[in-house]
Amino acid sequence: MRIQLLALGTMAIALAGEAALSVQLVQKDLGANLSYLEFSKFEAMRMFSSAGLQIEWCWSPKKCRDWDGRIIVTLQPAAPALSSQSALAEAQLFEGRNIRVFMDRINQLSGDNPGLRRRVLAHVFAHEIMHMLQGCDCHSSSGVMSAHWSLRDIAEMGFGPLPFDLANIELMRDGLVKRKKFLSAVTVFRNEQR
Repeated sequence: MRIQLLALGTMAIALAGEAALSVQLVQKDLGANLSYLEFSKFEAMRMFSSAGLQIEWCWSPKKCRDWDGRIIVTLQPAAPALSSQSALAEAQLFEGRNIRVFMDRINQLSGDNPGLRRRVLAHVFAHEIMHMLQGCDCHSSSGVMSAHWSLRDIAEMGFGPLPFDLANIELMRDGLVKRKKFLSAVTVFRNEQR
């Protein structure tokens, strides 16, 4: 365990300062009581920071440093009828940018507990953004990237964030390199079209 934590710390130091990601948050008809969002965004930022990635949340193009490379997280009031019954969110991996979070399911899972709702939402943000960065629907046996959180996992969220494992961080690092190359190619293509 100490070796894994040391390796995580070393990897985080290696990535620190090099990797940054802009995430745009969009809400659809959720009303005005969204005070829990700030905590959820901050907690997700902390989770990625521990993995060596800096997240910048923004609402509009003028507020995002990396507008072209941003990931868009849309908070939807309800899950679409065709979505998996257990899904709290969906990352649209095929296009590499959009994530949809189903607030009805977040609210159902957290019940009347606003503290739990904001912590679950933070973990959903981290889980789906990690899928997008990895470029795959990869899961781990435990932690943030578990395919299904147990009741114990949800209870542990109340004490602090669930961890990313080394394999997830390695996949993220590889995915960030691929994402950067892809975005550079898109930029070159756009410039050639002008």
